[in-house]
Amino acid sequence: MMLDKEHQNIVKIGTKLAIALLKKRKQISLEEIEAIPFITDIEANLIFDMLSQIFNVEVVTIKKKDKPFLEWTKILKLKENTP
Repeated sequence: MMLDKEHQNIVKIGTKLAIALLKKRKQISLEEIEAIPFITDIEANLIFDMLSQIFNVEVVTIKKKDKPFLEWTKILKLKENTP
């Protein structure tokens, strides 16, 4: 996907924030990336995919506990031996 310069900069900033959260908490969900105010859902998916390629992570899909119907979310978890 080709992004214009403005969206490239937004994705760079969003990626830096997502990396900081991933390193601090050892995991980050797609939903958390989507919650960054200036990130669209498409950009969040792009950032999620980039993080999964950059870091030694496992992708886990879990059911949201707070939802009465089946709704799932994807989470990136750093593997144990990742610095």
